[in-house]
Amino acid sequence: MVIAGLVIIANFLSLPYYPVWSVVMIALSGFIVWALCVVQRDNLFDLSEAE
Repeated sequence: MVIAGLVIIANFLSLPYYPVWSVVMIALSGFIVWALCVVQRDNLFDLSEAE
């Protein structure tokens, strides 16, 4: 999550030079941060419950 946050900050700095690539990377990194934050521990696969 920290690396994705640093990528967002770095791409904000490069926004004037590479606008399309920076917006794509900011959106992708934002999605990564969101996906890592909303995982529910109840829904993870547990090998002990498999039969």
